[in-house]
Amino acid sequence: LTQLTVTPPPRTNDLVEPVPPAPTGLTAHGGRGQAGLIWTGATGASSYNIKRSTASGGTYPTIASGVTNLSYIDTGLTNGTNYYYEVSASGLWGESADSTPATVTPASTFAVQF
Repeated sequence: LTQLTVTPPPRTNDLVEPVPPAPTGLTAHGGRGQAGLIWTGATGASSYNIKRSTASGGTYPTIASGVTNLSYIDTGLTNGTNYYYEVSASGLWGESADSTPATVTPASTFAVQF
């Protein structure tokens, strides 16, 4: 009896959907008690999560999830306070890394408009 070892070739017909990459180009614009965010979408993303902190490099809790636009207006902020934002992309297979942070300081001079 001869023993035979067979190794099947890698499967090439399986579709592997990766986690989306992090969104890029996040910018923040301050207004009267609010901040407007704009970013570039990520391939494979079905929605985005908005994260905010009042400490640079700190923890960024999620303030909005399931955002399907490439912009977001955060209201109810305190004028003169620095806010730090990050955005992550969500897709079928999970959540991306966070974007590069953007900083904004709302002021009482005007309201954000897109």
